[in-house]
Amino acid sequence: MTKPLPTIPGFDAPAGIGHNNPPEPTVDLDKLKELDGNKLYREGLLAPTVNDLKDEAAAFAADVTTEEGRKAIKSFAYRLTRSKNILDEKGKEINDTLRVHINAVDERRRTMRKELDTLIADIEKPLTQWEAAEAQRKNKLDADLGFVKNAIVFFQEPTLEQIDERIEGLKRFLGYDWQEYVGEGPQALDNGLKFLAEKRVIREQQIKDQEELASLRAAEAARQLRQPVHVLLRHVAMQNDPAFNGDRVETHSPYPDENGVRHAQPSFVAAKPSADDRKREINGWIVEAITSVNCAVPITEEQAKAIVIAIVRGQVPNVTITY
Repeated sequence: MTKPLPTIPGFDAPAGIGHNNPPEPTVDLDKLKELDGNKLYREGLLAPTVNDLKDEAAAFAADVTTEEGRKAIKSFAYRLTRSKNILDEKGKEINDTLRVHINAVDERRRTMRKELDTLIADIEKPLTQWEAAEAQRKNKLDADLGFVKNAIVFFQEPTLEQIDERIEGLKRFLGYDWQEYVGEGPQALDNGLKFLAEKRVIREQQIKDQEELASLRAAEAARQLRQPVHVLLRHVAMQNDPAFNGDRVETHSPYPDENGVRHAQPSFVAAKPSADDRKREINGWIVEAITSVNCAVPITEEQAKAIVIAIVRGQVPNVTITY
């Protein structure tokens, strides 16, 4: 019984045992190597060449069980590999040639873009400069309008100097070219100047009123300071003279009563036990008077001493201390 020969994928089974059928070459590899790649890849010769190789492969048959058949298979596969490499190299040569042209074209493109970009920039330069100047002008105009509008805003009660500074700042915009703000700008400026002028009058009156009030308060404080001192001194004299016997010396108070009449005020004089005792007693009264004055009114101890000493020395009109 005859054993079947194995078939080679892509080829017809051999005709018989030990039979090798190498096809007649239809593609001359030497001529293929010399062939211009453009004819293959650009003029359509590539597909026919590949088809010829396919036809050769279809006609190839070899007995793989024999050494001759195995050599034939290797030889034909080598032929096909060489054909493939030749065709591929032809394509690479075209690509290399094309790449040179592509690189040259790319370089020309870069040069063209650079030159035209420079040309475009030169053409657009006046417009670019105008747009920059216009943006700067608009920003300054907006800032000036904002300054005028905000000139009336104070976060605390301003001084006259601060108001005057704002007024001078607004006066700089008299006759200002407000351009597209020709309506809004002058109106804001006029409103601001009027507001600040009124604000200044009000502030002046406030300051005047505050000064008058401070003067009245100072006068009242001085009056209240003088009256308690006089009363306290009499009170101290009465409280500290156990030998008081009713002898009196009148002093005249500068302060009228509720009916406007000035009355003589009694000043009490104590009896005189002895000169030394009386001197010590008087010194004690003076010390107590100083302490009382210092506690009753908001003055320093030195001021209280000065008041008592001035009264004792007769330097305070209409007020005396006698003993």
